[in-house]
Amino acid sequence: MGKFKDYTGQKFGHLECISISTLKRVHGATYWKCKCDCGQIIETQIGNVVNGITKSCGCLKLAFKDYTGQKFGRLECISLSTPARINGKTFWKCKCDCGKVINASTASIISGQKKSCGCLRHSESYFKDYTGQKFGRLECISRSTPARINGQTFWKCKCDCGKIVDVNIRQVVSGHTKSCGCATYTRKDYTGQKFGRLECIARSEKANVKSVKFWKFKCDCGKIIDVNIADVVSRGKKSCGCLKRSCNLIST
Repeated sequence: MGKFKDYTGQKFGHLECISISTLKRVHGATYWKCKCDCGQIIETQIGNVVNGITKSCGCLKLAFKDYTGQKFGRLECISLSTPARINGKTFWKCKCDCGKVINASTASIISGQKKSCGCLRHSESYFKDYTGQKFGRLECISRSTPARINGQTFWKCKCDCGKIVDVNIRQVVSGHTKSCGCATYTRKDYTGQKFGRLECIARSEKANVKSVKFWKFKCDCGKIIDVNIADVVSRGKKSCGCLKRSCNLIST
């Protein structure tokens, strides 16, 4: 009998040697208990393991191909997942370029359906230059400061009404955000409503200048003016200007 060799902790292919098998020797062959990368523990001939004849518990055969070290997009295959098979699909543990480790099906990474842990989708919106592009009423000026908030990319955009806002660029590109909010004022009837000293009389003859919605207002002082409805509803305009003048007179 040859001298006993201790393989504990050594790895061959996907098999890591744990301890000598309870079988020890069968038909002159020495057996070891080995743990596969997929998590399964088997007892197998150590000679076949060392020589590379047996590389896994059998899951590798199910996967048809060993992708260890191969890279698909941003994902590098590290080892078979644990478990390796879920609902008939083979899963691999993959490390993304961003450092995150995920489990992904072989089919999804080989086909290119999955190229990253998900960071690619966000980084595309971050690195893409939207300067000068227009979506709805919003024209992209520059990236916001900061550009990334809670994993989302924000851009500084100028609305047709003239207001500049910081918005989630994905919401803008997808069409979920179409304006600074002024678009919500287009269909509502403000007739008779009062904001500070200004009472809404009717839509202005200007009605729509460069997509800005104007309404005719009567001030408490008697003056009638045309005002951007957004200035009154959301930006705090309360008079024709007389309120400011009266405050200045009082202060002097």
